[in-house]
Amino acid sequence: MVEVTCLNFWTILSEFEQQIQSAAFICLDFEFSGLHTNRCSPISLFDTSQERYSSLRESCNDFTVLQCGLSIFQYDKIKRSYKCHAYTFWIFPQDNQLIKRQFSLESAACKFLKSFDFDFQQKYLWRYFLYE
Repeated sequence: MVEVTCLNFWTILSEFEQQIQSAAFICLDFEFSGLHTNRCSPISLFDTSQERYSSLRESCNDFTVLQCGLSIFQYDKIKRSYKCHAYTFWIFPQDNQLIKRQFSLESAACKFLKSFDFDFQQKYLWRYFLYE
């Protein structure tokens, strides 16, 4: 997996673009600073997929995307198999004159991210991409 930061983005951009051009399919994964708020209905085992998605989607609006994972799959016709190129982008929202963003962090999300070696200080706070 390639960790993409503001320090190495321009170095890998052309290779990244070529892989996207020849992709069979692409997968995205987002890590948020939380998933559940008190104002959303609790998830039930009896929820439909659509109900669960809608609840989590509404709740995610209160949290910040910390990381975007992008996996690019290319099909090898000779080997009849897929090759995966995985990238992780560290991102953080930027304020502007019209929008002042708040940062919320759910303790359960911190525990989850830490269990997968998410390092807020070393990786996140100093090498992220700003977005509006």
